[in-house]
Amino acid sequence: MEANSVLRKFNWHFIHPYIQVYQVEGILRKHERNELTAEYVNAFFVENFYNLDSTLTFIDGFFKRSVYFEPFNYFIENSLILCFQRDYIGAINILIPTIEGILSGYLTSAENLDLNRNRYQKIKKSSTYLKERLLEKTEGPADLVEQERKYYDDWFEAIEKFFSESLFCSTNDIDPGVDVNRHAIAHSLTLKPYDTLDNYIRLFNILSFLIWAFLQVEGKSVLNHIDTETFLRKRFLYEDLIKRSERLLSGKKELLKDYPLCQPMNFERTIKIKSILDGQSFKVKLGLLIRKYFLIGK
Repeated sequence: MEANSVLRKFNWHFIHPYIQVYQVEGILRKHERNELTAEYVNAFFVENFYNLDSTLTFIDGFFKRSVYFEPFNYFIENSLILCFQRDYIGAINILIPTIEGILSGYLTSAENLDLNRNRYQKIKKSSTYLKERLLEKTEGPADLVEQERKYYDDWFEAIEKFFSESLFCSTNDIDPGVDVNRHAIAHSLTLKPYDTLDNYIRLFNILSFLIWAFLQVEGKSVLNHIDTETFLRKRFLYEDLIKRSERLLSGKKELLKDYPLCQPMNFERTIKIKSILDGQSFKVKLGLLIRKYFLIGK
């Protein structure tokens, strides 16, 4: 809760449950020493997202196991591909309706809600329904259930604010500083740039949070269940995709530079990618390269 409060000052809304405790403690230590800056916070989330060993496992290790996520994995994978190519406008425009689709599917199939009226008011309250389903799985005396309720209230509070104050906020009430708003983006109501890596990560963090809740509601493990072959295949493919796309950045920037909405930062930002081969012994590198050849033929 303390970390979320601090992050909101830098326009980052919440810590999702798959961010490690030592990382959260690092943010709080920086804050206590008055050393926390917007640059540090942004870099924290970018580096966490570009940890390919983690990010690339979400679709196959988590999302595919949820009945509410699985139908949308094609769109999520496409958005991830676009993001790693730094085509943020397309990546974001895919991910926003995907989040809405996941929540809508849950509300209609599991909660039997009619979304034809007051659709977004109900979607904004989807976490309330999720919390109730999670609490239904809590067994024991009343005081234990109450402690569990506080636990989930704490976790969900920040994402509820993000839904109500940003993503699904009415455009009549939206704060001028909000970049990620479903209605404004879908209908081009405001001509201001929203296509940034940071905004994409904000949306991907929603998926990382929601899958933690959905897997519990569905009675499934919240741990990663990706198999080694799938992990290695995607690791090799995404690493190759990122390297190839980096060569196109100067051309993309040149094509878009004359537009007022163009953000040169999207093409100039230095992003460090750790190769799967980095730091490995010769024997391990050789084994990985052999696996790579048989998995993707390169």
